[in-house]
Amino acid sequence: MLEAGEEEPALSELARTKAAKLFIAKKHEASLAEFERLEKEYPASGRIKRYMAALYQALGDSDRALVKLNETLDLHPEDLSVQVMRGELYLKTADWERAAQDFQSVAEKDPEGVSGRKAAKRFRELQRLKSAGSGPDSAARMNLQEFMKSEAARALSQGRLEDALEGFDALLLSYPQDVMIRRFRAITLLRLGRNEAAVHALEDALEMAPQNAALHFYLAEALARKGELAKAREEYRWVIANTLEGYGQKARFALVRGMAGGRAARRKPWSVNLMAGYDFDTNAVLKSNDPTIRTEGDQNTSRYNTVLGGTYRLGQKGRWIFTADGFYSQVLYQDFTYLNTYTAAAGVSALYAFRLMNRPAFWNIRQGGDFTLLKNKFYAASDALSVSLITFLQERLRTTVAYWGSFHEYDSGGPEPDLTSRDGFENAVSVSNYWYWNEAKSVYLISGYDFERDDTDGRNYIKNAHGGQLGMHFPLPAGIEQEVLFRFEDSNYNQYASSPPKRRDDQFTLTVLISKPLTEHLRLECFYTLEDSRAKNNIYEYTRHISGTRVRFQA
Repeated sequence: MLEAGEEEPALSELARTKAAKLFIAKKHEASLAEFERLEKEYPASGRIKRYMAALYQALGDSDRALVKLNETLDLHPEDLSVQVMRGELYLKTADWERAAQDFQSVAEKDPEGVSGRKAAKRFRELQRLKSAGSGPDSAARMNLQEFMKSEAARALSQGRLEDALEGFDALLLSYPQDVMIRRFRAITLLRLGRNEAAVHALEDALEMAPQNAALHFYLAEALARKGELAKAREEYRWVIANTLEGYGQKARFALVRGMAGGRAARRKPWSVNLMAGYDFDTNAVLKSNDPTIRTEGDQNTSRYNTVLGGTYRLGQKGRWIFTADGFYSQVLYQDFTYLNTYTAAAGVSALYAFRLMNRPAFWNIRQGGDFTLLKNKFYAASDALSVSLITFLQERLRTTVAYWGSFHEYDSGGPEPDLTSRDGFENAVSVSNYWYWNEAKSVYLISGYDFERDDTDGRNYIKNAHGGQLGMHFPLPAGIEQEVLFRFEDSNYNQYASSPPKRRDDQFTLTVLISKPLTEHLRLECFYTLEDSRAKNNIYEYTRHISGTRVRFQA
């Protein structure tokens, strides 16, 4: 704790405050609020004012930063590092004469120290510009080859972000109107997590080049990371409307990535998803509702579910993006251990971006397979190909049309393979729609239809099935979200030949899901499902209730 009454708290004590910890975490606005509170308790503290000056700079408020630096120097005129900070700030605001005065003063006072050497370097750069007749009104542009060879560009490519930022600031002394330098300086600020400063830098650059698609794209990225999603979408749409290749394609992917709203994250080549849950099923073995057919014994049980999945971006070529994916799942039954299942799957996909009716659209092609064990023994394997078309024909409508075909192979054909074998082909098509009702896309209607045809070796499993779904997603108080989904499916086994003959099932499913984010990556979900099957063959008539909870982690 800081000692009350001290004029200048010890640096070690200040470093342990909430304000300093927030500063290190780059939570600039929260840190500034804490330092403002500390400043009231220690009005003569130069260290606190220096922190505040750095925060104002990070937030793009040069005027207030300058006020705090001047207040610090009034209290501690011997602090040369603060005088260098002020000189750097004068440079950024194009106050060349005052910047030169600060740098010359520090260089003369501390010729061998760190502050003195840095100030001397800056002073020499200013003198060189003055002798060359260059200054704030220079319209010169840096040659691309020279830019790529510059120390700033090398530092950025090597991940030395602070050095890169310093280098770009130096380059702007020679080329103050160079939009490319300003863009890469803003990109560096983004990578440093200084989103507010990046927004200001990009807006300044756009005043010089209002039609520059790259600047609009990175402004959208910066706004998204600040959480200003509506403004970010406007910038992405400007890029899409004004360019097809390059940044237009990136903007389309960015919009798809954020269709459900939420905070945009830094792009990374991989993603990880983990789900762990527990549920209770009142009819896990699907016993018939008909008491004359239903067998004796338990039918309800609890289950433990675990799913681990992930994707890795393999690369991009033109409008194509290639991705690998994989997942592992297991379902462990408390009472029916013979039903324990373990499934592993993997696949590769290709996503192609284009425009349909002057709106963004995507083709997605995936090839994959899976392998399932039932109580540690082989149960089934399949290989599948799917093709999807994703369109945005209206501002708040996402439509997906999909086809998938697969071949399934099971461990056994059953007692009469001509009737009971499930090996064979499955072909299906579907259409799904998401109708978004608000700008944040937190309220939306879900609708869809699908048709499936199974051609199996055993006649009993040959079927035509069609179904539809209708649902609604909406927010509740306290950050809770709810989704209600109803689904109907009619399955016609028109060649069913076992006794009793004929089989046609109508299945009704109602699911209610409530979820709440716990952290940026962690979400808690609670759900209830009612599944009711009506059939011509009483063996397949059943009712089950499933309720449970699960935790999801996404990164």
